[in-house]
Amino acid sequence: MPETNQTETKVCKMCAETIKMAAVVCPHCRRVQTTWKIFSPNLTAMAMLITIGIYLFAGFLLINKIVGQRNFERYKNQIAILESTVSQRVTSNGVFVVITGTLTNGSDYSLKRMSIEGQLFGVDGRLIDAIPTKSDVFSDDAVVAAHSVAAFKIESRTSRAFSDYANHKANVQWAVDATSWP
Repeated sequence: MPETNQTETKVCKMCAETIKMAAVVCPHCRRVQTTWKIFSPNLTAMAMLITIGIYLFAGFLLINKIVGQRNFERYKNQIAILESTVSQRVTSNGVFVVITGTLTNGSDYSLKRMSIEGQLFGVDGRLIDAIPTKSDVFSDDAVVAAHSVAAFKIESRTSRAFSDYANHKANVQWAVDATSWP
């Protein structure tokens, strides 16, 4: 058996066994033999996962830019409340003011997650109450198709006597393009 030169071997930093100098992986403990810890299998796998995550996020942004949401402000004038009525609903939880009506989507795009605000005016024409903007007027799966009509209902507890409400107005505050994701 030929005698090996001491410089042709090294000691594994993980298991302290003598291994060949050219060994990339220790035959005893299966650890990568490198002077830099950054090339360890765990850190390499983590770096790959982070890189894949960055690529997926960039892909999502690119797809959203290509397919993404249309700016609602451009189509706001094409969405109109056709009619609305105001009434009250009395429950054991209190008195509610309710605005029901229909709206039309005159734009070329279907919309989802519409938000409608109701404004209530007194006999002098001043705004005296409001039904806050709601995101749940239309559920996530309810879509108002392009060039169609849909019904809506918004309600809120009253802060005044129902007789104080002389007039009302309903406005579409915002909506989301139905083709947007998510």
